[in-house]
Amino acid sequence: MRAPVDLFLTLSINGRRYRESTARGRDARRVETMTTREEHASRPNRESLSKRLGRVARQIKARDGHACVYCGATEQSSGSHLHLDHLTPRACGGEDVATNLVVACRSCNSRRQKLNLTAWCRLIGLDARRIRRAAQRALPEAA
Repeated sequence: MRAPVDLFLTLSINGRRYRESTARGRDARRVETMTTREEHASRPNRESLSKRLGRVARQIKARDGHACVYCGATEQSSGSHLHLDHLTPRACGGEDVATNLVVACRSCNSRRQKLNLTAWCRLIGLDARRIRRAAQRALPEAA
């Protein structure tokens, strides 16, 4: 016996593509969204994003004095590399721009996780406004 063949109807609504199965009853499938080529192209490529951050990472570290803005640890004192921390986490809509990035030691960066800056600073006893102002300073020339 031949297996049933599902036919799909493809719809385009406001630039988004949808597929819907023509099967009925228990064989019916839900509408699933598919990204269009234009949407896929507009998403940032993680590899190029990492390269772009790599170029400014030295400048951000120089701006922040090569030390964690939360606890003051340096690479020598902490024994590990310094990280770039998002003031507004990417999960909450933060961008990968210099004014949203500060230097953080591994310990502070992992402890903060997705806490917003105000809650994190309250927890560790710092002024969030001071940290935001520091991130707004101009980047030094390429170090």
